[in-house]
Amino acid sequence: MVATGGLPVADGAPPAGHVHLLDWVPQPLLLSCADLLLTHGGYNSIREAVRHGVPMVVLPQFGDQEANADRAEALGLGRRSAPDPGAVAATVRSVLGDGAIRAEVRRAQRAMLALPPVSVAADDLAALAARPPAPVR
Repeated sequence: MVATGGLPVADGAPPAGHVHLLDWVPQPLLLSCADLLLTHGGYNSIREAVRHGVPMVVLPQFGDQEANADRAEALGLGRRSAPDPGAVAATVRSVLGDGAIRAEVRRAQRAMLALPPVSVAADDLAALAARPPAPVR
């Protein structure tokens, strides 16, 4: 499945029969049954991939995506790819065949699922702000 964001696809041969072009697809729903995410490396995409235990190939475009791609690779959650169709295909094949990456992203998924809800952070911050300041020594 390929989400085009509503942008027209370049003219040329139609996509292969197993490729489905859509304007938009809910990424969390897609990730619940995906084996790999090819992503530009935005924070939300990486977070959602880890949340669903899906390894990724990161093809950064700009901004924080460069650092995010490096960090995802350093953590063993996937690999960064060069912006070349052959390199992307080779990196995808490599990640799909790498059981260590799948195991690491599943370990990260379990760690993420064990975190307390965000509402706890707000309550903790409020309690911290209500405490009297510690004496200065």
